[in-house]
Amino acid sequence: MLNLGDVIEIIESAFENVTLDNGISIREAKAIDSHSGIEIIRKEREKDERDNWSKIPYENIIKYPSVFAFMDEKGLLFHLPAYMIFTLTQKNSKAIGFAEEDILYTLIPEESSGNEPAIINLNKKQVKAIQVYLEWKLKVCDIKIAAEDYSKALRYWKYA
Repeated sequence: MLNLGDVIEIIESAFENVTLDNGISIREAKAIDSHSGIEIIRKEREKDERDNWSKIPYENIIKYPSVFAFMDEKGLLFHLPAYMIFTLTQKNSKAIGFAEEDILYTLIPEESSGNEPAIINLNKKQVKAIQVYLEWKLKVCDIKIAAEDYSKALRYWKYA
């Protein structure tokens, strides 16, 4: 049986070499959401971590917990592990619920694009990390509607 530390280690290992490359970053996504101009979007983009998702400060996730809808696949792939670990380790933040909703929106096919999840270019380790994350969240979830969403996502990712 896995413990929380094992779950985090699996996520860290699966996504360790993922970089943002030219994907959409957290602040950039928020600027897009706010209908900011090109110059503001560019300036916001320059403020964000691009090379190591594990260096994304939790303060950024707390400030921008609901930006996945404005990211491209590269942005989602880069930020997903940081958000997953945030939701596993933080207990007293209002942002957790929003971050969890963004994760589920990204991982449940019907919620993101209708046919497949918003992230499709994953390797086997990354798929396994998502499965382990969802299984853990389902195990510790005490809210019925959230448990249903975790179950729905897990049904898809078990066979991905």
